[in-house]
Amino acid sequence: MTELERTSLGAVPVFYAEGPPPFIGSLMFRVGRADEQAPATGLTHLVEHLALPITGRPALDFNGSVDNILTSFWAAGDSDLVLPFLADTASRLGSLPLERLDTERGILLAE
Repeated sequence: MTELERTSLGAVPVFYAEGPPPFIGSLMFRVGRADEQAPATGLTHLVEHLALPITGRPALDFNGSVDNILTSFWAAGDSDLVLPFLADTASRLGSLPLERLDTERGILLAE
């Protein structure tokens, strides 16, 4: 079994382990559906959609999800692609592309 390591980037804890390819990276936050009040149901899922890019990236598999207590984003592929993808995703969380709001709302209603 691979040994899990822990470090930090500033105040953000980072966990990692060596493993076979592909390289897999994830951002995980302790916020989910349980944190939403009834009038804002689905808001976390909408933010998750807005934070992900519209188009895929070659040689990179990625997605996001929201459950009761966690929101996560992950990507798998070459580390030279995964790490910038996760950095871009984190950046979009700080400045959501609100021009996509109506489109993403429609997608969520269809889901």
